[in-house]
Amino acid sequence: MKISDAAKLLGISTDTIRYYEKEGVITPKRTSKNNYRDLDNRDIISLLICIYNRKIGYSMKESVEYVEGIPVSKITDILNKKIEDIKILYPKIIDDDQEEFVQTLKNKTFTEIDRVGKYLIFKLEDVAFISHLRMEGKYQICKKGDILSKHDHVIFVLDEGMELRYNDVRKFGRMKLVDHDDYKNQLPLSKLGPEPFEIDYLELYQKLKKKNKAIKTVLLDQSIMTGIGNIYANEICYQMHLNPYTKANVLSKKRVKELVDVACEILNKAILQGGTTIHSFSANGIDGLFQVQLKVHMQKHCPLGHEIKKVMINERGTYYCPICQKAKR
Repeated sequence: MKISDAAKLLGISTDTIRYYEKEGVITPKRTSKNNYRDLDNRDIISLLICIYNRKIGYSMKESVEYVEGIPVSKITDILNKKIEDIKILYPKIIDDDQEEFVQTLKNKTFTEIDRVGKYLIFKLEDVAFISHLRMEGKYQICKKGDILSKHDHVIFVLDEGMELRYNDVRKFGRMKLVDHDDYKNQLPLSKLGPEPFEIDYLELYQKLKKKNKAIKTVLLDQSIMTGIGNIYANEICYQMHLNPYTKANVLSKKRVKELVDVACEILNKAILQGGTTIHSFSANGIDGLFQVQLKVHMQKHCPLGHEIKKVMINERGTYYCPICQKAKR
């Protein structure tokens, strides 16, 4: 990403980005053609952390020091690492027989990590397992001997002195063995609909015509379109000025196309900024920064200053602005 594009995305000046580069917060590569800066996702996340810290009162210097102290380990660091042992501290996380799960994966090496909707797929030489984080699950890479958290429930002991730990405050997450090559055609993945990035809006329009339910409820139905959770469903409805109670089957083709476009836009922004951190959820010790840009979810007022209303729709907390999101549009 060019420095001018990054500045526009983040709402800061190019001079500010150059300052953080000078201080070593970011280390953008240079393009071979014209020697322009080319910022990657890690640069953007580092800048977002600095921006957030400035908003909550840190000085520029303190923001730099904060970022420099953040470990840069990421989930892909486990690739080519062998599982020496698996410690299951909360058995219900595993949907299979515990002993079978351990013996099947032990002494196997991580080769690839895939994602389908909200599921992570960890592939080893000839087997794979899926993991659903649910509301607050997260993976962290630690060194052997690091103090365990009381919420660490499954520990993959790897070679080279590493551990992959699954941490889940609510213990809702699940893991399950699946076929190495055919996992998309096995339950539960076989029931998932396409993601917003790949769905055809006309196909979605036909699905929605059959749904006489609130659009907020339908957005959370992973069999129709996968990958949208409660937070993003609230944000999508707000950006579309769409009342969450609106019946899905009244949306026009134009509005359904807008729905897909807005969903892709919001999810892309969230991915770029490391996701959204609510309560105890984080990833690798770095909180997702999309929460800084939430317009309605867990907010008191919308960007225009109107009071946000919280209701329950199909037992899910729903935040919306009654003025910006009128009942019929």
